[in-house]
Amino acid sequence: MLMEVKKFFRKKILKSNSIFATILAISLFSCGNHSEKSNETSEVVISKIDTVIVDSQNEALFLNWGLSNASLSTDSRFLYNLNIDETSLEIIDLDQVSFVNKIKLEKEGPDGIGNNGRGGIISLNDSLIYFSGYPASIIMTTRGKKSPLLNNLPTLKKKFTDLGKDLLYEKVNPKNLQSIYGILVKFPGLAHELGMLNLNTGDTSRIELPEWENLENFSMILNNPDFYDVYEARIFLKYLNDKVILGTNVKSHLYVFDITQGKLDYVKIENTVTSPERVAKLPKEVSDPDQYFSLWKKTESEITFHEPVWDNENQWYYRLAHVNKFDDDITGYPTPNSADVYINILDKNFKLVSEIPLTQLNTAPSFYFAKDGKLWLFKNIDDEMAFIRIEFRNKN
Repeated sequence: MLMEVKKFFRKKILKSNSIFATILAISLFSCGNHSEKSNETSEVVISKIDTVIVDSQNEALFLNWGLSNASLSTDSRFLYNLNIDETSLEIIDLDQVSFVNKIKLEKEGPDGIGNNGRGGIISLNDSLIYFSGYPASIIMTTRGKKSPLLNNLPTLKKKFTDLGKDLLYEKVNPKNLQSIYGILVKFPGLAHELGMLNLNTGDTSRIELPEWENLENFSMILNNPDFYDVYEARIFLKYLNDKVILGTNVKSHLYVFDITQGKLDYVKIENTVTSPERVAKLPKEVSDPDQYFSLWKKTESEITFHEPVWDNENQWYYRLAHVNKFDDDITGYPTPNSADVYINILDKNFKLVSEIPLTQLNTAPSFYFAKDGKLWLFKNIDDEMAFIRIEFRNKN
């Protein structure tokens, strides 16, 4: 991929016109007014915040989905952003903070992505990108060609379907592209298990997730002659540091499967600045839309946890959390008007090191990653791709 991007550059490389705006430099003291408790327990503090705006080179970059279907390259040099409107892959050089290339993808046909990628993409290496999708995910090359690596995935997934469950959220191991992990689910959001399959041998296996039995408390169906909808806890599965990490947006706690040891652990992360999990229980089914939306708003007003990202330079994980704020008179599908945002920092063993209220944000970023020892948070500034970059330091 690096060679392809280098070829794209003009012989005379244009220097990025990115706008660097230092918006804040704060220490723990500046966060202290928000939560005195975090001052007493925090081992890490914020040392600097700035903002960079990507030089789009006059390209209309796809920002409508908040980069929810973007991925950092494995070397952290490039950002790949799937443009749903144009069915293309936008490439941003993060070192230059500039758009550098666009790869046209096919929607239909032998190399067509169909609707794959709408649930996210993942850079696997310099030449392959994973496109999530249903009924099965696919792998595309950075030249826009479909790889045959996952051709038999739909067939193997049916082995789990025969058990009355669907294998969802599946991901391929970047270090072993024949190894697939996913979450087995019985509709609606019940009886979760970790599912594993080998594309070479066709073998499948599964491990129960007993700590997720109460996730059904966060699932609810709206069912009447005019409306049908399902509200569920959001689930994620991702690879980090030879581990498969499973989590939800309703709990801070994580399942961690060590691939090298074949061992699954449930790691409890006891937050103190925020609640470590939601407490509101939802009815399994309602028929009144007003009741449905009211209960939706109630549970979404509690804590929401995001996926962790790894900072290789500092050797810790970042994980955002937020609490939504809603208008009192909201009707229909509830949309928050603001949020309280927090940064949780976990060490390599997932021990909570710091909880830091990020009072400078009033909405939760939809996409973030770690690069150069900083946390990068996406922000749309006047329809331009921008990132708030936060630098941390140890307190002592």
